[in-house]
Amino acid sequence: MCQKWKQYGKRFGYPQCCINAFVNRCKNNQYIEPTRIQMRIGNHTGFIPCSYCCWKVLTNQCKLEDLIENRRERNIFPNDNIIYYGN
Repeated sequence: MCQKWKQYGKRFGYPQCCINAFVNRCKNNQYIEPTRIQMRIGNHTGFIPCSYCCWKVLTNQCKLEDLIENRRERNIFPNDNIIYYGN
């Protein structure tokens, strides 16, 4: 399943560091909840940024949407807070 999550993350244009952090929280079929800060920064968009990216947003170095690059998903961020299981 980890490989699928990596593919979804790339499709949605999330940074590799955030994809890796998400996959690490999902290892061994156990999901570890994101921190309150991660949830607040992600703002129910479906994107849970890693700690480093949260720090960048909190210190006004960028906006959450600025972290999204090379997005292949047809829906525009942040209106994609559902998991997409298509091809």
